[in-house]
Amino acid sequence: MSKREKKKEITPIKEMKPERLLGILDQQLRILDRVLACRPTGMAKNDRLVLVSLYQMVKETKIIDDLVMFYGWCKDMGIGSSSEYPEVNKITENLLGTLGEFLARNDE
Repeated sequence: MSKREKKKEITPIKEMKPERLLGILDQQLRILDRVLACRPTGMAKNDRLVLVSLYQMVKETKIIDDLVMFYGWCKDMGIGSSSEYPEVNKITENLLGTLGEFLARNDE
């Protein structure tokens, strides 16, 4: 069986060890940071694939802002108590590092 024929087994997230999961989250955060820092120039400015990709990123990043605004509006309207709403935060490298340290300490 050649390397091309071998398929990489996919491990479900709930079966992953915390270290692997944090590694994946860190990698995805770095990719997201690179995409968000992307400023196409030259012919890429008008390339349909580039524009569609960036548009998808714009739509996805607005979701968390919309969710925060919606929760705020619901709280202002007196819908449920504040304790019933989950806290919504963007995942930063600092937060990911803190989570990694916490898991490392609990793993010992």
